[in-house]
Amino acid sequence: MCYIGYAVYYIHQYIQLETLHVFAIAAFIIISKIDTNKKSNVLLLLCSAVLLIAYYKFQATSFLYLSLIILTIETMNVYIGKMNLNAYILLLICSPIYNFVSTVIGFPLRLQLSKIAGYLLSFIVKDIVVIGNMLRIDGNDFAIDQACAGLNMLTAAAIFTLLLIEVNRKKLQKEIPFFAYLFLYSSMLIFNIVSNIFRIFILTLFKVFPENNWHEYIGIICFVCYILVPMYWLIPKIFIRYGKAVDTKVHEIKHQWLMYILFIGIITFGFYTILNMNSIKASLPQNETLHYAALTNYDTITVEKEVVKYSDDEHLIYVKPMKAFYSSEHNPLFCWTGSGYLMKEFEERKFKDHLIYFGKMYKDKNEIYTAWYYTDGNKITNSQWQWRWNALNEKKKYFLINISANSNDELNAILSKMIM
Repeated sequence: MCYIGYAVYYIHQYIQLETLHVFAIAAFIIISKIDTNKKSNVLLLLCSAVLLIAYYKFQATSFLYLSLIILTIETMNVYIGKMNLNAYILLLICSPIYNFVSTVIGFPLRLQLSKIAGYLLSFIVKDIVVIGNMLRIDGNDFAIDQACAGLNMLTAAAIFTLLLIEVNRKKLQKEIPFFAYLFLYSSMLIFNIVSNIFRIFILTLFKVFPENNWHEYIGIICFVCYILVPMYWLIPKIFIRYGKAVDTKVHEIKHQWLMYILFIGIITFGFYTILNMNSIKASLPQNETLHYAALTNYDTITVEKEVVKYSDDEHLIYVKPMKAFYSSEHNPLFCWTGSGYLMKEFEERKFKDHLIYFGKMYKDKNEIYTAWYYTDGNKITNSQWQWRWNALNEKKKYFLINISANSNDELNAILSKMIM
C-alpha cells in the first residue's frame, strides 16, 4: 500500500478526475458487492510486472497507471475480496488514457458523423453542403464540435452501463461471461453513435444553435431515448440468458509462494524505477528534429526539451517528434485547447496530393488558421494509424508538423514552401 500510495502521488498530475468520474466512483462503491471469496490471480500480477517493465523502458506514464490499476485490484482480490471486470473498466474510464483515446477517435468520428447527418438531411433539405465538420443549410453553418459528437455522452453512457450492470448483478446474484460484457459495451457504443446522429439531425433540421437551451435539452432527450432506455431493457435480458450463479464457496489461495515473489518483485522494482526515473530520462539521447530550408530565417527556440518552435510575424510552426509508434502526441486538439482556443471548424483537405487537416480556431475575437500532418521527412499522412504503422513497420521516426497563421492565404503560402 505504501508503494501504491507513493506511485499515485508520483503521477497525481496525470490522474484528472472530473465531476462525472467522481460521481461514478461514489455510486459504484455504494451499489457494488465485493465477493468475499478471496482469490489470487498470478496472471494479473504478471501483467502488472510486464507493464511496469514497459514503463521503465519507454517512460510512458500510461504503462505505470495501468500497472497500478492491476496491482491495486489484485491486492483487493487477495486481502479484501474479488472485484469483477467492471472495476477495471471504471478505472480506465476515469483515466486520461480514456480521454486521449476518445479524443483521437472522436476527431475523425466527427467528420464521419457530419457526412452521415448531411446524407440523411439531403432527403429533406435540398440546399445542404457538408464541409469537414460543418453543415451549411440555407446559409447557416452548424459545427459538429466535440460536445455534439457526444464524447462526453460516451463517457456518461459507459458509466451508466457499468452501474446498470452492477445493479442487475446484485439483484439477480448472477455473473455474466466476458463475451457478454464485450457485447454490452459494444452495444452501448453503437447506441451512442445512433443517438448522436439523430441529435445532429434534429439540431440542424430545426436550426437549434448552441446558445439555445434546447441545444442541451435535445442532447439529453436523445441520450435517454437512444442509450439509457435500450441499455435498461437489454442488460437484464443478457443476465437472464447468460448469467450464472455467483460462486460463494471459499477457495484456498493457490500459488501463494509465486504470488508473494511477484508482489515483492513489483514493489521493489517499482520503487527503484520511480526514484530513478529522472536520471534515466536524462541519460536518454535527445530527439532530433527536421530542418526546413523555408524556415531558415525564422526565430527558433526549443520548448519542452523536444519540440522546436519556429515563428515570425505571420506564422507559428511547431515540429514535434513522436517518441515511438506507441507514444501519445502533442496533438493540436489538446495543445491549442489548453491555450484557451476553441477549434470549431476543421476539415480534411488535399494539398499537393497529400491529405492533411485544416482548422480554424477562435479565442475571444481572435481567429487562427491552422494545419497539421505527420511526416518522416518524406512521406506525409494525416492518419494516426498510418504513421504509427509506418514507424513500427519501417522503423522510421515521425514528426507532427503544426502550422498556424493569421489568414488562410498566409497558411497556404508557408505550406507551399514546406511541402514539396
